[in-house]
Amino acid sequence: MEHQVLKPFVCKVSGEFILSGTFVCDDFERVNELHELGFICKNDESEKLKKPSTTRKVNKNARKD
Repeated sequence: MEHQVLKPFVCKVSGEFILSGTFVCDDFERVNELHELGFICKNDESEKLKKPSTTRKVNKNARKD
């Protein structure tokens, strides 16, 4: 999902300079952080993004002890 850059900034993750008018794709937390700082305009579909799940999947064939 792409989000439009409103203000130029240097990405703290990659170190690259991002120009205004370009588009960035990132994870849920990073998109929210950049939006709160006013660097990007969130895509309308960004609300559908969910935080990555930290729960473990259980295998159906797992042994029960």
